[in-house]
Amino acid sequence: MVKSSQKKLLALDFSPRKRSNSSRLLDFALKSAIAEGIGILRYKPHEMNIAPCDACETCYDGSPCPKNDDMAEIYPILETANAVIIATPSYFYGVPAPAKALIDRCQLFWARKYILAETLPSRPAGVIEVAGSGGQRVFEGINLTIKYFLDSISIDMPEPLAFRHVDCDPIDLPEELLRASEEYGTRLVSEILKEEKNENR
Repeated sequence: MVKSSQKKLLALDFSPRKRSNSSRLLDFALKSAIAEGIGILRYKPHEMNIAPCDACETCYDGSPCPKNDDMAEIYPILETANAVIIATPSYFYGVPAPAKALIDRCQLFWARKYILAETLPSRPAGVIEVAGSGGQRVFEGINLTIKYFLDSISIDMPEPLAFRHVDCDPIDLPEELLRASEEYGTRLVSEILKEEKNENR
């Protein structure tokens, strides 16, 4: 249970698989946050009821999204989390469909920012990407999608931690990849704690 006074880290696990390489790398990235007592709010879009955006434009005047589904739980967390970390596989050079539905439903935040001039505070973020392919452009679509998703909630796109040629069982992930993910998470936690110090000055 996350206490209301705790720093909160929203962890979005985009893989549809129960056991996946990106999910395991996310596990290691979250170790430092757990050790520091930061509250982890972890969501897997594939296990949620999230309808796609149908461009009804209801949100353009500040009204809430009319769809009655699990995004109602995600919206306030996207507003209040102290940081966001995303882990995703590459599906045809993009994010998996359930994750894209979650992202598209953030048109609500785009409308608030670019139509109503209501911006959220900037916060740190992390992005972990995994592909079985070794293509040099395999993450381009993912990066653009996540960049503009984060932009809608006033977060700058971080430098992603990207791994190509990863097509093994998650239990067989090389130690250097696990270590790199843990170090990546530690750097993100350092940014969260630095923000906290700045707030308390």
